[in-house]
Amino acid sequence: MRLNANKIRFVSDGALIDLAWFGQYEEMPVRSAFLKVVQVRDPAISERISADYSVGMTWGYHEEQRYLLDLIRARLSFPTLLDRVIAWQRKWRADAMVIEGACIGISLRQTVKRADVMDMVLALTSRGSKEERLAGRSA
Repeated sequence: MRLNANKIRFVSDGALIDLAWFGQYEEMPVRSAFLKVVQVRDPAISERISADYSVGMTWGYHEEQRYLLDLIRARLSFPTLLDRVIAWQRKWRADAMVIEGACIGISLRQTVKRADVMDMVLALTSRGSKEERLAGRSA
């Protein structure tokens, strides 16, 4: 997620994010500890220094708790991005993958589906700015 740090307000300052909502774990949980594992991708187009970052998160779900298991934030060419997405799928054996359905995300979704590394690859089309979406979910 690419957010302007100047626009994010923390709860102690009167708004959106409270760092107390987030815990930490000492040891990396194993895949078998989770009922579901979902990967979320917000891909970008280029590896140039001025380009947006591609972001990928792997989330595990266990007993109504959510665990951030893995995170990537990098500027990648499309072939490298595709290789990373497939490698992470094989590493975590995710049950589903959600890819932002804009721009390069459409091609990434089609290519991942064609590679046949998993059954459930979904496209998500966002509405509103990232800041507006964060505000709508943080309550």
